[in-house]
Amino acid sequence: MIYLVTGCLLFIFVILFIFFSYRQKKKLFTYLKEKNFIKMDQLLNNSINRIFIDKYTKEYVLLNRYRIEQNKQCVQSQLNILLQMPLNEARSNEIIHIAFNYYLEQKDKGHCLEILEKMDSNKPMYAEAKMIYDIFLDHKANYIEPLKQQALQYQNEKQASIYTLIAQQYENIHDLEQAHHYHSLAKQALHR
Repeated sequence: MIYLVTGCLLFIFVILFIFFSYRQKKKLFTYLKEKNFIKMDQLLNNSINRIFIDKYTKEYVLLNRYRIEQNKQCVQSQLNILLQMPLNEARSNEIIHIAFNYYLEQKDKGHCLEILEKMDSNKPMYAEAKMIYDIFLDHKANYIEPLKQQALQYQNEKQASIYTLIAQQYENIHDLEQAHHYHSLAKQALHR
């Protein structure tokens, strides 16, 4: 009988923990979306909420806050924290993707190369990231023909992004007529 009562109490405790954890995380993301950083800080600094909000969620929300605030130093710090955390493959890939895109926007070749090294070179994410690095940061034009073939297989946003990559490569080799042509194709693909 005592085992049954203990089991029921444990079950109720687990359900309550999951409920409160979900509720606090939902509040946290709502405050982030509303850019209400004061309430977000209060929620994160509340000692009871440290039980309900796991470290990954806290660091991920802070990363996004600093990205919204365009605080480069804090973004880099948060990326370092998240990249060093033991994460499952999906979360790890997400953080690597965010880090690569952030450093690409910053035109930071060194950090982009570090992130490329963290990627599994056998995965499609690596090949795409390497190509984007080559096009935008190394100003190469090695992918024009394969991308032209690939663009024919897609429509809308995907086709537009491929045409944009082609246009950038033509800009890299100073063929502005072709660059303009592929920018126009990208715009057309978006409006279909």
